[in-house]
Amino acid sequence: MVELAFERPISLGFTIFACIVVAAALAGFLFTKNGELAGLGRVTKRGGFRAPHGRLIRTKRLDQTEETSFGSRFVILFAFVLVATVVLCGLHLIGLLSSGVFVTIHFAVCVALCFGVAHSDSGVWRPFAYALFGYLLFAAIPSLLWALSLFGFSSLDVESVNLVTAVFGALGCALSVAYLPAVFSYAREFEDGYVNAIQVSSRSVARKAYDALIDNSWRPPADRIEHFRAVEDIRSFMEKR
Repeated sequence: MVELAFERPISLGFTIFACIVVAAALAGFLFTKNGELAGLGRVTKRGGFRAPHGRLIRTKRLDQTEETSFGSRFVILFAFVLVATVVLCGLHLIGLLSSGVFVTIHFAVCVALCFGVAHSDSGVWRPFAYALFGYLLFAAIPSLLWALSLFGFSSLDVESVNLVTAVFGALGCALSVAYLPAVFSYAREFEDGYVNAIQVSSRSVARKAYDALIDNSWRPPADRIEHFRAVEDIRSFMEKR
């Protein structure tokens, strides 16, 4: 039986802070989903929270993003973080990087590399969050096994645990970001004539509904969609001025 002894109890302040962060993230997620599904599904009264502009009439894709398979993306991401891990581990082993500096730099480099590869077709914050979560989750595994003396980890010294942690962290970072869905941009028009643009995940239910309502002949107003990769629509709009 394994007994864990904590030197200090978790403070009430930290617990409250964690609850606030989780609640804020959940509220943001629900608000985003409500925006994606506005005007879709069952008929709702115009002006309501679910359908402020009424039913969704038509949509148009504003980018040419194509979703890369999980396997292809993982191979690319893992190749980058593996090279970084080998180089940094080498510098650490020959004494050029101390343990603390090595762990910090490796974490920052892996997150930055995965973010750099994925942000072009998945937005900015999502790949960053996925990279952080994946690295921290997997990096915690060796430390936990070492603390609990499981699977032979008790025989490892701190330096070895740091190296194993780096490998696990790199793997988790690559796996997490590889799983990240692509983000597609759409213009959409509602029954009251309101037009805006929105970005949705390739796994979102809204994406299928948007694809079913695509009208490629529609040219949405450029000033409504200029921040959503609508390059061709904006160019055409400017040429007509």
